[in-house]
Amino acid sequence: MVHILLLILKIIGIIVLSILGLALLILFFPIIYVGKANGNIEEKKITGNIRAGWLFHLLHCRLWIENTEIHYNIRLLGIKIKSSET
Repeated sequence: MVHILLLILKIIGIIVLSILGLALLILFFPIIYVGKANGNIEEKKITGNIRAGWLFHLLHCRLWIENTEIHYNIRLLGIKIKSSET
């Protein structure tokens, strides 16, 4: 009888620790970002590129600027969720 109770407590403990570990991974995993810009203000030619990723590119965002036009892509697991281009 006692070994059944201990087995149930062990399974509950493993589940709770797994959920806690996943929550800590999500909360404390860093966001990686890289940006670069070039331009000439007098000629109004500006180009730029910004990329950001989170959790090994599970979520990936890209924003780029070409001649004052802003474009963006947002991907989750490589699948396009939202984009400025249709």
